[in-house]
Amino acid sequence: MTALSPLPPLPASTLADASARLSEGSLNSVALTRAYLQRIEAAQPKLHAYVSLCADDALRTAERADAARDAAQATGAPLSPLHGIPMAFKDVIDSAGLPTTCHSRRCRDHRPRADAFAVAKLKAAGVVTLGKLATHEFAFRGPSHDPPFPPARNPWATAHIPGGSSSGSGAAMAADLCAAALGTDTSGSIRMPAGDCGVVGLKPSFGRVSLSGVYPLTHSMDHLGPMTATVRDAALVLETIAGHDPADPNSAKRPVPRYADALTGDIRGLRVGVIRDWYENHADAAICRALEESMDMLRDLGADVREVKAPPLELLNTCGRVILLAEGFSIHGRGLRDAPQDYGRLTRMRMQLGAFLSADDLLRAQALRARLTAQMSALFDDCDLLLSANQFTPAKDFDAAGALFPFLTSPYPTMPFDVTGHPALALPCGFSPEGLPFSLQLAAAHFDECTLLRTGDALETAHGPRRHPPTPFRERPTPL
Repeated sequence: MTALSPLPPLPASTLADASARLSEGSLNSVALTRAYLQRIEAAQPKLHAYVSLCADDALRTAERADAARDAAQATGAPLSPLHGIPMAFKDVIDSAGLPTTCHSRRCRDHRPRADAFAVAKLKAAGVVTLGKLATHEFAFRGPSHDPPFPPARNPWATAHIPGGSSSGSGAAMAADLCAAALGTDTSGSIRMPAGDCGVVGLKPSFGRVSLSGVYPLTHSMDHLGPMTATVRDAALVLETIAGHDPADPNSAKRPVPRYADALTGDIRGLRVGVIRDWYENHADAAICRALEESMDMLRDLGADVREVKAPPLELLNTCGRVILLAEGFSIHGRGLRDAPQDYGRLTRMRMQLGAFLSADDLLRAQALRARLTAQMSALFDDCDLLLSANQFTPAKDFDAAGALFPFLTSPYPTMPFDVTGHPALALPCGFSPEGLPFSLQLAAAHFDECTLLRTGDALETAHGPRRHPPTPFRERPTPL
């Protein structure tokens, strides 16, 4: 790989910081967009975070955003906090005029004419689109080396994966190659790369954000949400992309709160249930220590932290994997039969497992899912939040991550909340002795993202300022 110099600096450290500077006039969108494009140009040969870039269109959009801001200031018209903010989207999410390849030969030439519902809302808010971000093929784990694009690399150590399947979104956020990114999550694909890359990842409640214009992995467990530098940034993006969409039958008809207003820093009296059973026999010692330290921080902030008993992690994973494989095969079965060469080897071998599942298997899994969801929801009668590990190890290196069926040998701590549809947040909480980041996971009752974000913001502040990967990027992690 090509050696790189340190990346060009950014004029703002977070989305919220950029928004404030744009509003006060000390920064314009063209300068901000150009700074991100310069960083992308420098980092792309090493990280492969982007699969398509629209630099000229982005600068033209930024020019229009600046002109609209000047006009709004003259008339006093309000603008969205995201006006003029450069963002990028996982390459299973449609953005008109850009390819949606799903990182697959099968969709390499697909150019949607319309935006996904969430992207349309962002564009209406004045967001500048930078491009599309790498994913695992059809968002079905990885990494693979035979699809048409190279897999994204982890900015903390390029020999390590950035997680999946929103791999490019995690890498781009860690390296500050966009102000915010969108990812999707069916078994943890927002939260796992957020954890591996040391950024914030929010999986909203099922139905909170429309999936119209998103290439499905399943019919009933897919979620779309933001990946950002901070919890406040995630709140600002969620405010914009949430809302009812008549074109999505699962879209919830519920009002959208002002999530950023909920970030008061005050979590006194909040009841936090710790699901220790899910991680104590799986997670690395450094992660377990960091979770205990985070619990102490929550207590210092006035929260009531206690242990709770949840359904077994393995049972939730088994339920979710049957649904994922069965529904995934229903989407891809014809393609796998008619043109198997269009799929990468790992994707093809994993997806075809769904052919061995029956309608009875899927119906039994959905019935189990309903029972497990009720049991998990009952925990929120006595708790406001649940806390557990977001991952069991820091990011694996590419050789260790290439197993054919890793999701059948070890449970994912993220899978439960895809099965139940509760909102969940991945929040950085420490580093391994080798210098790789990892996260904790918070979850809340259905559609209670306000409490989830308020707690995440308070805990983020207690953990201290965000750390950034060293540049030039290194192949191996830097021991602490």
